Amino acid sequence: MSELQTFVLNYLEESGGIAEAAGAATFDVLLPEETAQALGVDSLQTWSFAETSEATADDGEVQHLLFNSPVVERMIEAARANPTVTRYVIDHVRLNKQGVADLARQAWLLPNARITERRKTTALQILNSYLLFNFKSALISDDKQEQLVSVLVDVQGGYVLNTAEAAQILATAHPLAHERELPAFPNGRVRWQIGTKPPPPSAFELEALEVLLDKAKQAVADILAEPIKRLQKRSKRFLTLDEARLNAYYDEIEQDLRQRSARATGERKANLLEKLALTAAERQHKLADAAARYQVHINLTLINSLLIQQPKLALPLHLHNRHTQRDVVAVYDPLLHRVEPLLCAVCGKTGQRLQLCHNGHLAHADCLAPACTDCKRVYCQLCSDQLGSCAVCDEPLCKISALTCPQCGRKTCQAHRNLCHANNGAPADLTAVPPPVEPVTTPKVTAKPPPRPKPRPRPKSPSRKKPRRSAEPRLVWPKGVPKPQRIEVVVDPHRITAFLLASRERTIASRVWELSADTAINRSCECEKGDQCEANGYILRPAYGVEGLLRQMKAEIEAFRKEYRISSKKITFNQQTSPYLPPTPLRRFQLMGKWIDEEFLAVVREAFDDYVADT
Repeated sequence: MSELQTFVLNYLEESGGIAEAAGAATFDVLLPEETAQALGVDSLQTWSFAETSEATADDGEVQHLLFNSPVVERMIEAARANPTVTRYVIDHVRLNKQGVADLARQAWLLPNARITERRKTTALQILNSYLLFNFKSALISDDKQEQLVSVLVDVQGGYVLNTAEAAQILATAHPLAHERELPAFPNGRVRWQIGTKPPPPSAFELEALEVLLDKAKQAVADILAEPIKRLQKRSKRFLTLDEARLNAYYDEIEQDLRQRSARATGERKANLLEKLALTAAERQHKLADAAARYQVHINLTLINSLLIQQPKLALPLHLHNRHTQRDVVAVYDPLLHRVEPLLCAVCGKTGQRLQLCHNGHLAHADCLAPACTDCKRVYCQLCSDQLGSCAVCDEPLCKISALTCPQCGRKTCQAHRNLCHANNGAPADLTAVPPPVEPVTTPKVTAKPPPRPKPRPRPKSPSRKKPRRSAEPRLVWPKGVPKPQRIEVVVDPHRITAFLLASRERTIASRVWELSADTAINRSCECEKGDQCEANGYILRPAYGVEGLLRQMKAEIEAFRKEYRISSKKITFNQQTSPYLPPTPLRRFQLMGKWIDEEFLAVVREAFDDYVADT
């Protein structure tokens, strides 16, 4: 299909016309009266898009369309008069904000990196852009449900804004009447990237716009998740009813054919058996047709888009730890009064708490690769090719810490050096049980009788003073390390995370309890003790009942609090239901999601018992 044919057919669809193929590159067209008058043609037309006019020379009623045809020229003029992309602007915002770096430290929680300002740098005034995508969504099953869905995407930031933020931006923006109304600020540079590629030079390139459109479509899928779930449940119920009706109908027919074939003989019996086979095939065809009819399909059509531009403040900052460093830009939004979030380089979504990869990528905890068992360097899933495994213990090992054996060439960790060929040229088997050690018999030695105890002197008078309680030993904290101030607990459907925070919201330690069907409750800890932490790497069995599990997790958090001598009044609880929304505070600790699903907890307990039985 040529570009001209695509343009004309799309124009007909938008204007309400009907086009039906009448031959090779030939269409019978029915136009609305208003459209026909605007184009200066009759309502009923036959248009041809053949390469030469000779193909339609035998029929004078067929109109051959070219790029310079009067009808096509009028279509182009009508399309230009009604553009699908509109431009809005947000102005009259205050751009004299101070302390953008401090706001970034409060908004960005980076457990393994520090945020510092670059010397002799100030916040720059830039022009940021938003794109509002308006989609027509159609949920198609045996019924068709249509609705309009709008998604607002930050072009330079590369993330989707939530409903409240989008409503505030759309309520403030107004149409751009003239180019002079736009503030004379430079365009902000793109702060997101596609995989391991560098960020595109402009967010309005075709490849970048396709990525933003895909993110908008994914956001629409998240918005429609609940309606899709309801429609799938309804379709499944109707499919079950139809299947039961069809099976009952064909069971009755097959039973009748079997009874008749049992009494028949010769050619009549062969005919009845043939009908029985045809009935079984027809049953399968009807069941497949019913399953296809109740299959849920989603069709998304982009109707139009809206470009919104707004001035913001951009401050260059520096992220670093002992292994790596990178530069980022903190963008302050004077309309929403916040510093824009950072993006995960793996999944492309925003996150409140990100980790700095060894190669400079920012990633969620779920988007990280296993840490190196020797140096504890953090790698994301984009850098998983730089991780191997120890030939002896099979633990993850990075290329920097891997020790190559000069004899066999295998790579091992520091703890298993020279054990890669200890088992007759093969790696040592760490699971082998060593032979029992015979006890050493020692001659008995008769001990001397203990001396008689001296008589105790009688107390002079009973003391009225109460005995002093032994004070708890003070927590000795290393010099130069921030002291813990409070504990923040975040509960989500699969994970409970307790953060030990110092002043300025700096994270000192974090303890995570993750609920999984494979490993039960996996407890991990990242703190100043490193590998010596006794709480790290444990698998816990969930208690019976939701109340029992609630008491169990309260006891785990209480043990974490007592370990760092934090007052019980300095613990806050938050609940995070979606990665797109900030955590909401809770008045008291409570569970959600899979933590209160009794069926899932029963599966987890069974998997834990099987694991214990196998080990």
